[in-house]
Amino acid sequence: MKKLCLVVMMLGLGATPLRAQTPLSFEALLGGNSVCLLESDGPDADALLCLAIFFGFCYPVAPNACIIAGLGVDGAGNEMSYSNDGEGFLPLGSGKPGALAKKSQFFSTTRTALNYLNIPLKGRYRIGKGKIVPYIEAGPSLGILLTAKTKTESNFSGQTTKDETDVKDGFNSTNLVMQFGGGLIIPVSSVNATVNFTYLLGLSNIAKSSQFNPEPNVKTRGGRLTVGVMF
Repeated sequence: MKKLCLVVMMLGLGATPLRAQTPLSFEALLGGNSVCLLESDGPDADALLCLAIFFGFCYPVAPNACIIAGLGVDGAGNEMSYSNDGEGFLPLGSGKPGALAKKSQFFSTTRTALNYLNIPLKGRYRIGKGKIVPYIEAGPSLGILLTAKTKTESNFSGQTTKDETDVKDGFNSTNLVMQFGGGLIIPVSSVNATVNFTYLLGLSNIAKSSQFNPEPNVKTRGGRLTVGVMF
């Protein structure tokens, strides 16, 4: 799969000189990510909602097709809660201290948040020629890790403590993601509005080995919903 992604990138870059006289269009998107860090054989966790921003250009390569490249910033992360009910620490599936936590002497919520600078390269195909035009798109994106932090809030017998830790050293510096999505292009005055949903399939193991976990296998999975303009 990683070799396929690299081939797609090379084909996209190689197509650029073929239509050097074709004008570019630009795209700016704003929305949110809900991307979880999935660990094989790890506990269940809720995905954090993270801000997503993208700015790039669309280069036509056919009447209904274009290559999209640019830069974006978004995130991925988990929230997990634990409670001591006298029989050990149990995950609270909802990610929030509920009735079980209120009966316990101890509960804790930990949020792990990673922020990435993303460099996507996607192919987009527009379907039809109506006033509102649907499209589909796919392609790889290379994420460069900017920050990684955990925030823990614990309560023991009514006493609350909060702690924040930088955990960037525990993660690899890059994350290769395959993107599959689609959306609508809607004309508004002199520009086009766009609504987009993208499924994000992480291909890289983003966690480094450690003394406590010598063979980690952590990958990102989730979705992104954005709105924006094309001009």
